Amino acid sequence: FAALLLAFTPVAARAQSAPAACRPLVDAQRKSLMTTHHLYSTDEHVGRTVKAPADEMISVGGVSYLLYQGKVRRSPITPKEQLDQLRENIAIAKAVSCKRVGAESVGGVAADVYTSHDEHDGTAGDARHWVAKGSRLILRTEEDMDTGVGGKHHISIRYDYANVHAPAGAK
Repeated sequence: FAALLLAFTPVAARAQSAPAACRPLVDAQRKSLMTTHHLYSTDEHVGRTVKAPADEMISVGGVSYLLYQGKVRRSPITPKEQLDQLRENIAIAKAVSCKRVGAESVGGVAADVYTSHDEHDGTAGDARHWVAKGSRLILRTEEDMDTGVGGKHHISIRYDYANVHAPAGAK
């Protein structure tokens, strides 16, 4: 799940750092990965809502937990490893663009809105990202992705940073 989410983050051209227009978005993704958070996601595939590999992820104290089908599992991928994967995605991206397109409010929090487009090995995605003006953390992402053989997806991700704790029963 974490690797899937990272595939949707804005990235830069092959073996280059992020273009200037993508820098605020990449920085927000890095900061969000390393900040305690609770992430909620849905994945609509070919017009029907399907379960993503995990519906929720909680990241706290350098550990991520996946909440899926009523069960809590410790993720084999730590937030630091997710950050390493983001760096790798930046290095291997084939095409990317980012643009700040305005400002909106998400749950009463003022946010800058960015669009991004990226391509990796037969996968292309177009997304809108809401980044909190004060904290510079990602609040929400909506992405339309074409995975080629895997079809088209619409993925919605919402982040919560308040009162996040390891889930009960987490090991």
